[in-house]
Amino acid sequence: MKSLKALGLLFALTACNTGESDGTERILRATVASVDGSPVLADALALQLLRQYGGILVEPDSDWLGVSKRLLNQEIDLKLLAEEAARRQITPLALRLSDRQTRGWSAAELRRRLDELGLSEQRFRARLQLRQIADELVRLEAGEKPVSEDEIQTWIKANPQPERVQIRHLVVRDQDRAKEAKKRLESGKSFTDIAMLYGEGPEATRGGLLPPFGRQQMPSVFDAAFQLKLGQVSEPLSSEHGWHLLRLERRLEPEVHARELALTQLIRQRSEMASTRLLKRLRKQADIQIDLQALNELVNFLKTNHRASQ
Repeated sequence: MKSLKALGLLFALTACNTGESDGTERILRATVASVDGSPVLADALALQLLRQYGGILVEPDSDWLGVSKRLLNQEIDLKLLAEEAARRQITPLALRLSDRQTRGWSAAELRRRLDELGLSEQRFRARLQLRQIADELVRLEAGEKPVSEDEIQTWIKANPQPERVQIRHLVVRDQDRAKEAKKRLESGKSFTDIAMLYGEGPEATRGGLLPPFGRQQMPSVFDAAFQLKLGQVSEPLSSEHGWHLLRLERRLEPEVHARELALTQLIRQRSEMASTRLLKRLRKQADIQIDLQALNELVNFLKTNHRASQ
């Protein structure tokens, strides 16, 4: 995150237009690519590069140039989709920032994070709207035809899904406490109440309820859940984390899960294929220019400043 703050300071320096920042300003304000004459500026690419990949570009052998070229092509694709959407008069809906887009941050935390990136909220929203317009264009390109039953069944046969279960779980540090909790359950107390009273894991506040899982998706102690009958509570089970009690809440038939997963994957595949076809056509029609010298200068500049700020 230090590198993002450093970049924000560099943008502030260029805004001041001091003589000391002339070299920095030239690099960050350079046009690294253009799409039908519309520029992709180095500072915009730099922000995306450090925001998405800054955490992994710290090793001596990091492929800064390769990552930068890949991200630049993503920026070009986004610009092409936005231009095509404008030609088709696709306009963005009123943008309301979702928890996924803001990672659940409060308004104050979002402003702080944007400051570290050197971004205004207006610019952040503008980019999200650009993405929203591009997604809507791809959705229209993919068409409204529903996924057929034959497609779903074909996908299920090619991608068999394992059995999954959902349980309530209680973990405590010592065996005696686990035995005491088990005894209270046998006396008729609900697992939800006992988990909230005794449980020491984060799921205790939810009465011990865990999301569904399949075999070998959890630590080995949880495999015992697949041997339980519906509503049955296990004996105290030991692991490196303590002593566990498991209660089987439900078995999720593979067919039900598989249908949901098949529908999601098939819609995604259809969207990806539509996007690939559309971008292939748009790239063929567009005048795309990439300035490799400006891109190399930006990469070398960021590589030096990013590592210096670690």
